Amino acid sequence: VNVELPKRTGTVVLAIDTSSSMLAEDAEPTRLDAAKEAARQFVEDQPGTIEIAVVSFGQGGFVTQEPTNVGEELVAAIDRLEPEGGTSLGAGIFAALDLVVEEELPVPGSDLDGDGEPDGESIDPTELDLGFYGSTAIIVFTDGEDTSEVNADEVAALASAAGVKVHTVGLGTEEGTVVEVEGVSQGTALNVDALTEIAEVTGGVYLGDDGGDLAEVYDQVDLRLEVEGDQDEVTALVAGLGVVLLALGAVLSMLFFGRVP
Repeated sequence: VNVELPKRTGTVVLAIDTSSSMLAEDAEPTRLDAAKEAARQFVEDQPGTIEIAVVSFGQGGFVTQEPTNVGEELVAAIDRLEPEGGTSLGAGIFAALDLVVEEELPVPGSDLDGDGEPDGESIDPTELDLGFYGSTAIIVFTDGEDTSEVNADEVAALASAAGVKVHTVGLGTEEGTVVEVEGVSQGTALNVDALTEIAEVTGGVYLGDDGGDLAEVYDQVDLRLEVEGDQDEVTALVAGLGVVLLALGAVLSMLFFGRVP
């Protein structure tokens, strides 16, 4: 007798901030290194039925690994990430969302040509038919700083309209620190409020970077359960259970009747 077992399936996109502020050392050894370690931990803890993708974002968002369940490829993509440039939190989430949503996504208000004026359109997500991707989640590892015109809150609203939860993992401290970039010192601090708002808009959760909290992310990633794939052979198990029951019956018969029927 073969029994089909339910398997947890779906897609998770890990969006990792690679901006210069992630060089700050108020997370050990740096914010970026802490983010990469947390991302690797997530990959290692997932079953092979879940596909994972990697997106990096600095001034823009880039897909560095398409969805796969090959752990070695995912870890290699995470290891290759290097810090560079400014931060577009909205572009990072947008790149992650665009990777999984089949419909064309409108870009929320952004200054793509650098003239100081938003080039994108004002978007009402409730008027869009993006489909439903409830078995997809985005986990963003970032300090929450944002230096671009792409509106992260509007991108989060797009994700919500598509049924995609965005979970945010904050790196660094709210007290902040100073980081030196190309000989220039600049202050940088964790923006908890921004990251909390993004998560709440989509029904996701905000977490600090302390390791124990990541278990909550795993529990909150709401993927689907399907009956598919490998079947487990249970004939031997049933037969073994039958033998045990027969033996138990014989023992009880001896106790109550003094004989085995």
